[in-house]
Amino acid sequence: MDRPFEVGDWVVCESALYTKGLVTTGLSYRISNSSNLLIQAEWDDGISSVWLPKSWFRLEDPFQTKVRLTRDKLLTTKTNG
Repeated sequence: MDRPFEVGDWVVCESALYTKGLVTTGLSYRISNSSNLLIQAEWDDGISSVWLPKSWFRLEDPFQTKVRLTRDKLLTTKTNG
């Protein structure tokens, strides 16, 4: 069984059926807040967020998260000189 979601985790949306375009199935979102049944999902840009049921998400593959963090670090280093 997967471990519980924690703030800062990256999750993948498995069902965006009733979200009215707020999230997209298959895309990753960062958890910025969490309750028993809901998570607050945050986009890559860190600006927008929305509360959605935890059951619509699964934890992102750890390798993908590592790739994302490495990419972000390289982009930050490149833009900061």
